[in-house]
Amino acid sequence: MGMAYLFKFASPSLGLQADPVAALPLLHRVATVATVATPQHAFIFGRLLLSKLPPDEIRAPLPSNALAHFVPAGSTVVLEGWKYMERAAHLGHELSQFLVGEAYRTAQPPFLVQDPLLSIHYYSLASQQGKMEADMGLSIWFLHGSPGEDGLEKDPVLAFMFAKKAAKKGLPMAELTMGFCAEEGIGCPKSLQTTIEWYKKAKEHGNSVAAERLNALSQSSPNAL
Repeated sequence: MGMAYLFKFASPSLGLQADPVAALPLLHRVATVATVATPQHAFIFGRLLLSKLPPDEIRAPLPSNALAHFVPAGSTVVLEGWKYMERAAHLGHELSQFLVGEAYRTAQPPFLVQDPLLSIHYYSLASQQGKMEADMGLSIWFLHGSPGEDGLEKDPVLAFMFAKKAAKKGLPMAELTMGFCAEEGIGCPKSLQTTIEWYKKAKEHGNSVAAERLNALSQSSPNAL
């Protein structure tokens, strides 16, 4: 019922009028009792709180104060949104695992600092479920590391391994990274032929940086990275 009140794709089956306000308590109720069999319920409500649902999927916009009722005293809409996202991630929701890993890596509010261990934890869970963007997130961590006494040391071999895993699935950023690795000898031997092969694949998938690198390498005096 909550989905039908709010989402375009769910409305035809029941023939209900759009009613976002009626949808919220129903979606909140199922989000609080989400299980490993229904982790998407917590994910959907978390995305609602974070205003991350695509506008073209919503039947009618939410009133500006509609979500305030679901935010406990002392908390915020953003904080509660990420709590539901983490709940969905704990319950095994692949996209939630990736998004929470991304939030901890990029220090998205309310996470004010990077947390390598938590980010890698959630990326790894998503990676195990085949999420290629999570593989790329892991590659970024091991490629760059993180500063500080308790930071993460760079690991070129792992960076290469996770980039390759994502590149084999056709992720353009991973294909670009594989080109970088082959060009610079990061986690693998330097190879101009391999570099060009990966850049061509990334370019074919729409990556503009790969196109720039191919152009640079085609010059009579190739421009190094």
